[in-house]
Amino acid sequence: MKIVAISAFLVLVLVGARLAAETGRPHFQTSTMRIDGTSSQPLNFEIEVARTPAEQEFGLMYRRTLDDHAGMIFIEEPPRLMTMWMKNTLIPLDMLFVGGDGTILNIAPDAVPESEKIISSGVPVKAVIELAGGASVRLGIKPGDKVVSPALEAAAAHP
Repeated sequence: MKIVAISAFLVLVLVGARLAAETGRPHFQTSTMRIDGTSSQPLNFEIEVARTPAEQEFGLMYRRTLDDHAGMIFIEEPPRLMTMWMKNTLIPLDMLFVGGDGTILNIAPDAVPESEKIISSGVPVKAVIELAGGASVRLGIKPGDKVVSPALEAAAAHP
């Protein structure tokens, strides 16, 4: 009985810690984004923009769902090698690595929830876009497609 009570207490502590972290979620600005595909119709998205180091660190942590036409963009100016991880991220994500001209250079599909494995862009990029896991396949997004967004244009205007 004592073990059950201790186990229940630990579960409550862990759930409480998660809820506390969720309430500390930053307020992200939103923007629109379009992906012009090489083999598909243009795709429109509503994205959140992770601008500050705190917003970039928090990212999509603790989210339980993400629509196929939603996501988050992380922008770096000037372009650089970017690395990501999935710590405290509860859903799989596709990571699109975007070059300085808006071209998707590569995609890391279905990143594993809560993994601390480092996911690298492999080459210098201007942005990483996180979409729901599997969305790139479902929507036909491929390397070579072009990303157009006021968020990317604003970053270019104010490096």
